Amino acid sequence: SYQIGCFGGYWAEKSICFNGTSRLPIEDNPQNAFKTLFSGGASTGSSGGGNGNADQLRILDNVSKDLTRLRGQLGSIERERLDMHAESFKTLQDRLTAQGNQSSGGTAACVSSGIKMQGLGANEARSIDKLKIISEVQQDIIIQALSCDLVRSAVFSYSHPVSPIMVPGSSIGDHDASHGTPAQFTPSKVWWIGQIANLIEKMSKIPDGTSGSLLDNTIVLLVSELGDSALHDHWRVPFVLAGGKNTGLKGNRALNFRSLNGGKGANHGDLLTTVAQKAGYSTIAKFGLANGPMDGIW
Repeated sequence: SYQIGCFGGYWAEKSICFNGTSRLPIEDNPQNAFKTLFSGGASTGSSGGGNGNADQLRILDNVSKDLTRLRGQLGSIERERLDMHAESFKTLQDRLTAQGNQSSGGTAACVSSGIKMQGLGANEARSIDKLKIISEVQQDIIIQALSCDLVRSAVFSYSHPVSPIMVPGSSIGDHDASHGTPAQFTPSKVWWIGQIANLIEKMSKIPDGTSGSLLDNTIVLLVSELGDSALHDHWRVPFVLAGGKNTGLKGNRALNFRSLNGGKGANHGDLLTTVAQKAGYSTIAKFGLANGPMDGIW
């Protein structure tokens, strides 16, 4: 698995990703994420500086040459699929090249050398242009990693608890908006959910073997760590599941599980257990404080 994000790694002690009782960090830096996933190197951490793009781009260039050689050995159907993979590599290469140009004093779209997350001031962290660019690049990186089977599961974390970020269309920071009026809070939530929708849409266009798209073979779970953000409580937390035709998910539904467990509702571990078993981990009887898997999801 891999934990990647867009402004999600500010506070390591608030990561919602765990290995046992140990929290797992969120990698916010696209160059570090790329190096870890595509070159087998260790990440230098979210606060890593410098450009460091040359070796990474050289790896992508070598991959592109390999794909070109392979293309001549394939039939028309396989060649078409290969071309789609090659195009996604080219897109990733272009984005990383733009970051490298900016680090060298160029005028690329990315506005920060190395796109360093940790230690940024509040005003700089709320740069709308930077937020959109990082989101797009990180999405491309994790989709490519899933498509190449470099990882089988991933966490994509948008922002972090008590987030100060002002998203496009909002005039107030995310956390402050959660304590404000619906008119202040709604634009923030709409923007974040729009990013998730964009990620899912991208996955639906990536071929995955002979069984459909990447989305067709992926279970997407969307969750916040809070139920009522204004109260900072953890009750009635909404979850969203998405997935394509091979996941068995019955979509376009809203399900209410408040009556479970004597009216206490379902534990989020119940849902995690259900997803784990569907993903093939049949030996997991329950996860964390779960009572067991939930009925009616698939």
